[in-house]
Amino acid sequence: NLAYTAITGNFDKQRTDNIKVFTGEGLFSNPVMEAKIYKVLPHKFLPNCDISIWVVGNIFLNQSPVKTIKDLLGNADIAVFKHPVRKSILQEFDEIKRQPHLKPNERLMKRLSEQQEYYHLKYSLSVLNEAPLCECGMIIRRHTRLVNDFNEAWFAEICRWQERDQVSFPLVMWAFPELEVNMIMGDVRNHPYFTYNYHGR
Repeated sequence: NLAYTAITGNFDKQRTDNIKVFTGEGLFSNPVMEAKIYKVLPHKFLPNCDISIWVVGNIFLNQSPVKTIKDLLGNADIAVFKHPVRKSILQEFDEIKRQPHLKPNERLMKRLSEQQEYYHLKYSLSVLNEAPLCECGMIIRRHTRLVNDFNEAWFAEICRWQERDQVSFPLVMWAFPELEVNMIMGDVRNHPYFTYNYHGR
């Protein structure tokens, strides 16, 4: 079992805790995508792990990985926080488009609009409204064939559209109904098992 993160570019400060940190190999010019390959595809980079805990660079564990897995994952395949504020993919699209630091990114805005339009064509409105939105800054996963297939389908969706992965996660999860997902209630920012710091940009 291993807890890990990825810090690329100057988005977060380097860590001094006992966690594996990937810094990237320059596969993507976009540092967000450079970190994303480690976030989404742990089975490619942690081949000897049975279970991994992903945290973004500004989230720290307050408990041991073993206790965190036991208490939050249990017997499920994946554990992730249910989004504490927004409820649907459509709300997440709207929120991303409103964020001031992302608005100048014309490529991202264009790809988001195209992705949202495609989802409206492919999925029913009930799926878009009811597929539970998750906050993907912390993900616990078993490294099974089923979960690995989910990871790769999720990464394909990110590469097809854009790097803001929370809008695609629920629909890929919906496409894998056999996955057992533990939706953690509450907020990672004030959960006793984690410490949340502001990004060190």
